[in-house]
Order: sequence, then C-alpha cells, then structure tokens
Amino acid sequence: MQRGLPKANLLYYFSNKANLYNTVLEGIVHQWDRFFTDITEDDDPAESLESYIRIKVEHALNYPNASKIFATEIIQGAPNMNDKLRQYVHDNLTNKCKVIESWIAQGKMNKVDPHHLFFLIWSSTQYYADYETQVLLITDKQSYHTEDIERISRFLCHMILSGCGLKPTYQL
Repeated sequence: MQRGLPKANLLYYFSNKANLYNTVLEGIVHQWDRFFTDITEDDDPAESLESYIRIKVEHALNYPNASKIFATEIIQGAPNMNDKLRQYVHDNLTNKCKVIESWIAQGKMNKVDPHHLFFLIWSSTQYYADYETQVLLITDKQSYHTEDIERISRFLCHMILSGCGLKPTYQL
C-alpha cells in the first residue's frame, strides 16, 4: 500500500530531488531560527536563553528526524546547502551573537564566546535527537516522555546558564 503524496505531485512543485532536499533543509533552519529571533539587548539573558534551550530540547525530541537530516548534511560537509541558505545561517547567527555581546558589555552575564555558546546549545539539545538510540538504550527506555523532556531541559538550562553566570528560574 502506497502512502503519502504521489511522485507526480512532488515533481510538479520540485523539479528534482535536490530542490526538494534544499527546501527541506531551509524549512529546518527557518523552524529553528524562529525560536530565538526576537531577542534584543534589553531582554533578560537568563529568561531568553532558558526559553531557547527549552524550546530546542522540546523540538529536537518531538521532531528528531529534522535534527538528524540537518546533522547528516553538516557531517557530509554541507554539499547540498545552497549559498543563500549558508548566508542566511551566517547572518542570523552573527545578529544573535551581537545581542549576546551586548548583554556581556552591559554586565548582564559572564564573558563567553557567543559563537561557542550557540554551538554548545545546539549540540547539547540536538544530541538527544541525533543519538536517540544510544540515550534510550543507556537509560533503559523505549521512547522519550514528557518528564524526560522536562528533566533534560532543566539539566541543560542549569549547566549552560550557570556557565554564563546566570541563574535558571528553577533548580535541579
């Protein structure tokens, strides 16, 4: 039994697999970026970063294939990412890093390298999706549950925010 869209419908909108794949990659990046686009220099860094970490964990665990697709693309050297998407990723991260630098300059948080802060957040939140099989095997679980998402979020918020000299809204 065949399920999903007929191939002819896909080819109508996407002339080839490469265009379809690039559209999927763009969708993943745009979905992730919408989680942390409205930050400003006036925001509270602890609240903003905590919210971002929690949303990233929840999204990674609810949509693990998105994380796995993107990770695979990056591990392969991003051969399918077009220049437009590369520039978009670069520019968005640069803008977010400027806000982090402003928070540091205002004394709102410890001096950290903003790029590496984002790399840490991305890698730690996406780890639970990318290495889902390993995590579930080690923790003797068949799947993630709501309480797992909460426990992971609390742990990552505590570790990351503490390293930035910030206090999460709750303790472990």
